Amino acid sequence: MGARPLIKPRCVNCREKKIKCDYKQPECGPCSRSRFKCKGYVTELVIIPYEERCTSTAAADEAGQHGALASVRKVARPPSVSELRNSPYVKPSINRISLGNQFLDLYYPTSRLWWQDACTWVTEAFDGRHQFTALQSAAAAMGTTVIASVHQNRQYRKDGLKLYGKALAELRKASQAAQLYHWFDLLLTSMILLSYEVGFPKSSTLGFAARLEKPTDSRQVLAPTTADRSGVKGHMIGISSFLRIMGPRAFQQPGLYHTGFLYCRLTLIMNSLLEEVPTFLSTPMWRDLPWARVKKNNLHKCLDMVSRIPNLLSLANSMARVSSDTQDLLRPLWTQFMREYEDINARFDAWRAGLVESREALFIVCAASNFEATYAHFEELHTFDHIGHAEVALFYWMGRLLMHDALWRVSQTAVKDVAHHATSRAKMAVLSAENFADGILKSVPFCLQKENGILGMKFTVLPLKVAIRFYRRWGMTSRVLVCVKYLELIASRECGSMIQVL
Repeated sequence: MGARPLIKPRCVNCREKKIKCDYKQPECGPCSRSRFKCKGYVTELVIIPYEERCTSTAAADEAGQHGALASVRKVARPPSVSELRNSPYVKPSINRISLGNQFLDLYYPTSRLWWQDACTWVTEAFDGRHQFTALQSAAAAMGTTVIASVHQNRQYRKDGLKLYGKALAELRKASQAAQLYHWFDLLLTSMILLSYEVGFPKSSTLGFAARLEKPTDSRQVLAPTTADRSGVKGHMIGISSFLRIMGPRAFQQPGLYHTGFLYCRLTLIMNSLLEEVPTFLSTPMWRDLPWARVKKNNLHKCLDMVSRIPNLLSLANSMARVSSDTQDLLRPLWTQFMREYEDINARFDAWRAGLVESREALFIVCAASNFEATYAHFEELHTFDHIGHAEVALFYWMGRLLMHDALWRVSQTAVKDVAHHATSRAKMAVLSAENFADGILKSVPFCLQKENGILGMKFTVLPLKVAIRFYRRWGMTSRVLVCVKYLELIASRECGSMIQVL
């Protein structure tokens, strides 16, 4: 029996979206319900090659095997349709290893001293040695699509979209029957799919190709729509679920599990800051247990305080909505808010004093002439030993600014004495908050240097947006324009769309 064809009669849209087709003509049911133009049916012949059994003596002699009768050569049977669907999608024109290496070169800074331990999970996901098919497909989708964005290659974009859909289907299937040793593979897959969705939202729809152009309008850069973040929220929920299932003790050993957890923690805290919803990662159990056998670095010591700020913002929002008729509800909230505010503030001060005592500089002052003319908005700018130190400083300044923002929101409450107290505290702290916002602006030129890769751009977006909110509130229009210019510069870069919706 020779090679046999496999016929796939689904319509083009249903095949690309990997859903069942009811084969109705001239327009199938799924396309009609989704209001897509049905592209018709294409019969594709997929040739499945396999070796036949070698049973004859003549054939055995030709193969160099002598004897009265050569032994029957055992070969694998032709793969079934289900096996073909579960096998990794490999397009002959795409070299996955080459694309993966190109992606890593774009993602990582050229100075690799600081991230070798912190980002081990990325290299692990893209090295191609793992057998978890969902992780293979997710890594291939991410690498292919990022390279497509750099080279503006539509074919690579289509291939990346197909791989994304395949990885998503495999992830759903694997999560329903996951064994204990597969939970971390599921977590890695979710992290990569999240990065894909952040960079290329609405990726599960056929309107994906419409996002080929890079955004130029500052409103598009600064205010992503709810639809842009709908896929991101889904992956965030998945990552949170996998973390809860595994528990904090699963990440105590140094190595891949711990470094993967560090990135998950950073990602979920950033998302909770955006949503202004408390996160379970702020609880003492998740702040302490994963570091039982690993020393906590300065970034994650800082994130211990930053992870509590979403709760502070949530309390401030609740207090701002309290009317004058329900003043009794405000008193316990105000007490809780101030207790949390003072505790976080004291811990930030202690952390900063620890850096001073150990003679660890948060930043290094340098002349603006050391950078391109694009960044000549200050006479002096901040530089760092590497992008890891810049990340620590940005999160510290952003956390301080968000605390001031929470205090200002409380001042908008209808209860006069509480509003007066919060307003006076906020006005007293304006000068310090302005220094924190200026620190963010002065650090952006270092982060946007091309040798710092995608990671450098990624760390700057959320702090810049927090700084914009502060400058607008206090009427510092010129600084707002600088922030907007930086965000537009990020969006215009190669792979800038990957991080604009953060």
